[in-house]
Amino acid sequence: MNIFILHTPLQLLNSQLIVKQYGLKSAECILCYEGDPPEGLIDLSMWGNKINAEFKGSMLGSKNSINQTHDHLSEFAQHSGVEIFISDIAWPLNNRIFFSRTFRNCSFNIVSDGIASYTSPGISTKQHIRNLLKCAIGTLGLGSRYKPYGGDIMGMTNQRIKAIYSFRPDLLQKLYKAPIYDIATSIIAENKLPETCIFFDQPYRGQAATREWRDIRAKTIEYITKQNFRKLFYKPHPMCEADYFEDFAPLRPEFIQSSLPAEMIYEKIPTSTIISYTSTALFNIKMLAGVGLRSISLYPDFFETLDGSGGKAKNSLQRVFEDAGVEIVRLVDY
Repeated sequence: MNIFILHTPLQLLNSQLIVKQYGLKSAECILCYEGDPPEGLIDLSMWGNKINAEFKGSMLGSKNSINQTHDHLSEFAQHSGVEIFISDIAWPLNNRIFFSRTFRNCSFNIVSDGIASYTSPGISTKQHIRNLLKCAIGTLGLGSRYKPYGGDIMGMTNQRIKAIYSFRPDLLQKLYKAPIYDIATSIIAENKLPETCIFFDQPYRGQAATREWRDIRAKTIEYITKQNFRKLFYKPHPMCEADYFEDFAPLRPEFIQSSLPAEMIYEKIPTSTIISYTSTALFNIKMLAGVGLRSISLYPDFFETLDGSGGKAKNSLQRVFEDAGVEIVRLVDY
């Protein structure tokens, strides 16, 4: 039996590729997904059972729903040979299940999700303190149980991880001891729309001082303006507030209203250029679309510490991007 505990459209896309590629029987595959997946993404024929889990928000506000999901899945954990697929062990529900005695006989696999998989950031002192606070909140019964852990911030170095599935297993083999398996994909969008661009926005405003964020946005607009694109598309991250789009209003972009993964959006709108800050889409789409695509990271310096490692990672994000053919434009120099 295979249990997939997923939180984002990209995780669902990757997991369905795994189910199909590795011939997992649909009757033995259980999908536990946070909320409702975007229309057109889920293939119900792949799943024998589907569980909707509603636990967005803080650990305090989601305590009951996390516990309910844990108890629901525990019914399946009684079977032998249960394989559980998660993106990391930091996410509250994932952490609750990974360290639960109920699931101690299950095997855990990682479905590689964000770009942090390829940098393997360690846990900074600040992040470690946060994890201890989560543990204290759970111990006091004020939130869901949470277990602090060592190693990398995603938990991919934990010895209980049986296997890791990734688009680029060759980039992970030196970072992790667990076996790495390929998520096979096809080259997409060979016929790209000339002189067009998609900007994939990210919710980083709260990570910078107000003046610094305004400067970042001004330089972003200035850079895109100078590229003289014939057509610009704007796609916000699901966590971006509505007013993020207002910064780009002078450029009159076409707003993409879709919750599908960026990789699927690019298949429908194969532009000649994609631009973002540090989005995993820059890496993934460049890998899938080949040399004819320009993938550009507008890179403020403070992004180095956003992964929770305090700047201490086995592989730098810049190196990962550059090795993949993503162009780095440092906004501090622009």
